[in-house]
Amino acid sequence: MQGDANRQIRRLAEMLPGSAETKFGFNCQCGCGTVVPLTSKNFDANGAWADGHKPDTGSDLKAAPPSDARQMRASRSHNA
Repeated sequence: MQGDANRQIRRLAEMLPGSAETKFGFNCQCGCGTVVPLTSKNFDANGAWADGHKPDTGSDLKAAPPSDARQMRASRSHNA
């Protein structure tokens, strides 16, 4: 739902003359309801994430499919 609202905000921003440097209130993509003030350019480059809300894609557990993540956690707890 945040994605739909953010796409609509982005489309409306394009229609406003001189809006390139204007900040608009996008919804945090994690679903928490935080409004993230961003220019359209920043939104296009990074999405709308409140500070500390963007998922860590560098983690092997978070990047793995759920079944693989459970197996990795189980093997780590047995090896500890």
